[in-house]
Amino acid sequence: MTEFLNYKVDLTLKDGTKSTGLISQVDSQQIRLSNAIQSIQPKQTIPYLDIKSSEIADLKVIQLPPDFKQQQKRKQPDWDTSSDVQDIKSSNEFDFQANLAMFDKKSVFADFQKRDHTNIGDRLVGHNKIENVNKLKKEKYDNDEMVLDQNRTDNWDNIGTATTSKTGTPVVNQNGYKDSQHQHLKLINANNLGNVALASPVQMLEIERLATDSFGITQAMMAEVCATNLSQLIMESILGGASRLSNKKNHNLPPLVLLLIGSARGGSRAFATGRHLTNHGVRVLAFMINTVEVDADLQQQWKLFESSGGKVVISNIIELLDIINNQLDTPVEIIIDALQGYDDHLEDTFYQDEDQATLRKLMKWCNEPQQQNKIMSLDIPSGVDGGSGTLSDDSLKLNCRWCISMGIPLSGIILAYKNGNMSLRDGDIVHYLVDVGIPNKVYSSKGNLRKFDKFWYCSEASIKLEVSEK
Repeated sequence: MTEFLNYKVDLTLKDGTKSTGLISQVDSQQIRLSNAIQSIQPKQTIPYLDIKSSEIADLKVIQLPPDFKQQQKRKQPDWDTSSDVQDIKSSNEFDFQANLAMFDKKSVFADFQKRDHTNIGDRLVGHNKIENVNKLKKEKYDNDEMVLDQNRTDNWDNIGTATTSKTGTPVVNQNGYKDSQHQHLKLINANNLGNVALASPVQMLEIERLATDSFGITQAMMAEVCATNLSQLIMESILGGASRLSNKKNHNLPPLVLLLIGSARGGSRAFATGRHLTNHGVRVLAFMINTVEVDADLQQQWKLFESSGGKVVISNIIELLDIINNQLDTPVEIIIDALQGYDDHLEDTFYQDEDQATLRKLMKWCNEPQQQNKIMSLDIPSGVDGGSGTLSDDSLKLNCRWCISMGIPLSGIILAYKNGNMSLRDGDIVHYLVDVGIPNKVYSSKGNLRKFDKFWYCSEASIKLEVSEK
C-alpha cells in the first residue's frame, strides 16, 4: 500500500468527524496522517495522527503527491515488455478472481430493469418476436405486390407534335484545347497498326460523285449503309449491346440519343442512323436550328425518321432543354453532332442572326462537362474546318468524345490535332471509320485517287482508329 504515501486525503469517520492530512504511513490496520487537522479542532494542526481502519467510513483524495506525474512517466512500462506481465501475475496485491466474485451481476441487471421504463413493444427486439413476425408475414403476395413497375412513363409520346413552335433562345460557347503542336501525326488502324490514308474535302466530293455517277450508289444509299453500320457500332460499343437492349425484363426506360441536324449530307445520315436506333428500341430526339434550306434527301430522311417514331424539335432550344431536363426520365447518352459537313462552315449554314444566337447557346450547353463526354461528331467536330483543321470562330466548336469518319477520314482531323484544336490527351477522342458503301472500284478509276485503292473493310463494318505520333 506504499503507493498511497503522500496523498492528501479527507477521512470521514464513523462517529461523524472528519480528519484531513497527508498519508505518511499505511497498512491493513491503520493510517497515519501527518500535519492532520480534525473537524472538532480545525485550528489545531497535529503532527501525526493515527486512525484505525475500522473507524473509517469514507476516504476522499483531495490532492495528489507533487511528484506523481514524474513518477508515472518514469515508471511507464514499454508496451512490449514481457517481464511486466509476469510481475502482475506474481503480484499478491490485486486478486482479479476474488474481486470478480464480489461483482453481483444478477443484482446489477435487476437494477437496470427496475430503472428502465421503455415499453417492450417499442424495442427492436419486440418487433422480432415470433408472434409479431407471424402477424406481419404473408403466406402469398398479390400479383401487384413485390413487383417493379414495368410501365414507367414520361412525356416522350407528346414531344414533336404539330404545336412545336419555331423560335430561338438559350446556350453559348466552349473551351478550345490549344495544346502544344505536334508535327508527326498520323491515323492508324488500331487492329493492325497500318497507316490510314486521309482525303481532303475536294477528294471526298470527287469520290462520292464518282460513286453516284459511275456506279449508281446514291447519297440515299450511302446514308442507309452508314446508318446501318453506325447504329450497330453505337448499340454494341456505347449503349450496352444485347445485355441491355435485348433484356425484355429491364424495367428502365430505353436509352435516349440526341441528334443535332445541320448540314444536308451529315444531317441525312444522322436522321437515318436515328431511324435505325429507333427500330431497335432506342429513343431518338432530333434538334434542327432552322428548316429554311432543306434539300430533298434531308427532307426524305426527316420524314422517315418521324414516321418511325423519332421526335423533332425545331429552333426552340428552351423547349429542347425543358424536354431533356424536365419531361423525360432518362438522360441523354449520346449527342450525334451533324451540324457541319466536311465541305461547309457553320457561319455559312447558320448565317442569320437568330440562328447564330441559337447555335451559340446550343454549343455552350453541349460543351458543358455533363454533355461534353457524350458528343459524337460525324466526319469532324463542328466548327473545325474539314480541310485545314482551323477554326474560323474560336467560340464555335464542339468538343467531341467520338469522331466518326464516314468512308474515308478527312485530312483536317490530323491538321486539327497539329493546330491544337483537337485534344491529344490519351482517350480524349475515340476515332472510328465507318463503311458507307463506296465501291472499291471508285479508287482505281482516277489517278489522283489510287492511294485509296485497297479493301478498306473486310469482315468488319467499322474500324477503330488511333492517332500515332511516330
